[in-house]
Amino acid sequence: MNYHKLKLYAFIGLLGASMLNCARRVNYIESNKALLPVMIKGDKTSHQYLIVIAGGPAGDGIMYHYVFPFFKKLEKDYKVVYYDQRGSGNAKGEPPISSLTLDQHSIDLYKIISSIKAKDNMASIYLVGYSYGGSIALQYLKNRQFESQVEGTIMIAGAFDRKLRSQYQQQLTIEFLEQWIDEGYIDSYDYLTSEFSCPPNLKSCKQDSIETIKKVNKRFKKIDKASKFPINLLSIKNLLHYGLFAPGSPFRSAKNEAKNAGYFHPEFDSLMLINNLEITSLMLLIAGRLDTNVPYYDAQHLYDELKLPNERKKLLILEQSGHLPMFTEPEPMLEAIRIFLQ
Repeated sequence: MNYHKLKLYAFIGLLGASMLNCARRVNYIESNKALLPVMIKGDKTSHQYLIVIAGGPAGDGIMYHYVFPFFKKLEKDYKVVYYDQRGSGNAKGEPPISSLTLDQHSIDLYKIISSIKAKDNMASIYLVGYSYGGSIALQYLKNRQFESQVEGTIMIAGAFDRKLRSQYQQQLTIEFLEQWIDEGYIDSYDYLTSEFSCPPNLKSCKQDSIETIKKVNKRFKKIDKASKFPINLLSIKNLLHYGLFAPGSPFRSAKNEAKNAGYFHPEFDSLMLINNLEITSLMLLIAGRLDTNVPYYDAQHLYDELKLPNERKKLLILEQSGHLPMFTEPEPMLEAIRIFLQ
């Protein structure tokens, strides 16, 4: 056997051992015909557990450890819990379509928390809900028995009253346009309204309206960029690491999302969760001023409706962030979370 073959076999052996080791780091929690993979990373001496509830619907939760450097920074001080929701990621089993709901997500989350507390009687549990994960977290907290099991919740770009999304987006658009007028960037946005009619000088009107549209589109392209996943050497490396070494298969994750996301969306798109709130645990709300997917008004509304004293709730609006503040402004987020967890 030549040297090159030996190197190839050694590489394959190391790769196989690494993948097997990854698989061993995952435990499966059974809940209503679903097997949910759960992976815990971070400081082994910590008794503070941050349970990351992924966005979606039908997003891959364990992927967050591999592709979001932000969460790895949290792992330095806390235990961070990643899991794939039913019908998502590499969750197994044959859950009935009728179980693809927020209520069942809450029950699943309760079982994961119970399993953690059974192994660590000193565990302090905090929820970290991102986007759709914020919907799951708020649904969980609305159950008083479930809420009693957690110390607090961190919402990152959380979606709560999804039914108001279009209204919030229109409100945010007007806010941007008014801001650009105040800055002198545009003179007016009358040209963009359906009620606008050109003055007698049609040629001049067309030139002014075209110029305004160009300026507005340029700013909105910049705003959209704040919500896009960055493609650079680090992100490509992280995606490759996820594809090669994550427990489970990214192909199964993609298949689950394609198969099941549609079942979650009708409920998600009609959500009105911010009503009759009796939440008593701590809450930190983080939202991006430039988030056009889930405008920050959602977080502001929840903050205003929480019947908590100010020392038990906090709202952080990140001025340069869209829907992915973990990439655009990670340091202010980390500082706010560390203070919150103290």
